[in-house]
Amino acid sequence: MGLWDWVTGRDLEERANERPQWFGPAPSSAAELSRIAWEGNGSPNQALEIATIYRCIEILSTTIAQFPAIPYKETTGEELDRPAVFRRPDPRSTYRRFFIDSVVDMLTCGEATWHIAARGVDGNAIALRRVDASLCDWRWNPNVPYPQAIINADKVLHISGQMVPNQADYIQVPMILMPGQASGVGPIEAAGDTILATLVTDRFVRSTFTEGVMPSGVVEIEASMSPDAAARVKDEFIRRSAGSRAPVIMTGGAKYQAVQATAQQAQFTETRGYQTNELARMMGVPAAMLNIAVMGGSGTVTYQNSVSVRAALLQLGLSPIMMRLEDALTQACLPSTQVAHLDSSEYLNPLPEAPGPQPDDPQGDGDDMEPGDPGPAEQANEEAPLDNTPQRGNTRVN
Repeated sequence: MGLWDWVTGRDLEERANERPQWFGPAPSSAAELSRIAWEGNGSPNQALEIATIYRCIEILSTTIAQFPAIPYKETTGEELDRPAVFRRPDPRSTYRRFFIDSVVDMLTCGEATWHIAARGVDGNAIALRRVDASLCDWRWNPNVPYPQAIINADKVLHISGQMVPNQADYIQVPMILMPGQASGVGPIEAAGDTILATLVTDRFVRSTFTEGVMPSGVVEIEASMSPDAAARVKDEFIRRSAGSRAPVIMTGGAKYQAVQATAQQAQFTETRGYQTNELARMMGVPAAMLNIAVMGGSGTVTYQNSVSVRAALLQLGLSPIMMRLEDALTQACLPSTQVAHLDSSEYLNPLPEAPGPQPDDPQGDGDDMEPGDPGPAEQANEEAPLDNTPQRGNTRVN
């Protein structure tokens, strides 16, 4: 499914034949299709070699896993009691583990797949299990004519190449569904060209230091020399200087000039900086969260800009994933009159600012406090106003 098919070559001929006509002419062969798909050089595992990709996936998955799933009445917005499946979707795992793994599947493979392991008396799911995305392949139903299957969104799931029974017990949680495509497309697949370019650049930079892609120096001799004589001079210079810091005496007007690339040239600083910003933008993570310097900024998160940075992450990176997870929870676990929300209302609340020095404690370090006196944290909590206004759903920036 998704990137795994394109990279590993599984069902390439079948996908080439079924490619919808409105995408333009289909590739003429599986070899051409393989060339289009990163030219066979990329995969989700290789993408995780890039620090920016790994860190973005970690930030997005672990942040979403901290938001509690809460059901609401769709008409009135009244918050309802959380069913057991909203507290621990998979009884064999934890709430956070379930959502971390699901988000990782969506980002790396384009979609997550949930299996309804148990249903209640009302037919709604009371237990879910995540199915490893690398084993899943969503396809159009082969028993339905091609156009009608797309119109009806009639899909079937294959796990390890075998069609599973009871298709209604499986929920697809895709990132983006391209027209005519049954499986989802995630940011890793969409950013394939940028990821491949970054991998190639990183490997070239490493080879600069390990394989010596440029000479260490040049010996200049004014007189003309035959190739054999030049080779003897070169060999003699290497013999005398290699592995030794003893001075070398050069006669006959010979001069030695070291060849050394600058840090910017050797490490492709500008190219890698551009690629890193592109990858962070594709993943929806603000560059400042990754300590990436951008034009006109320092690339750091401070107390003053922390709320705006988190708001950007919520709007650009978290919300698109959360909406899909909420729809899947609603579809699998709730009746038609209820909707699921991942509550992010506390995420944008600023951290309490540390109080300044007190009259009895000029240094502000607490050394002059008496036993039993409230500390700075307790004082901040006592002074913070209580907000009992009920919150509904997600606090998202539109």
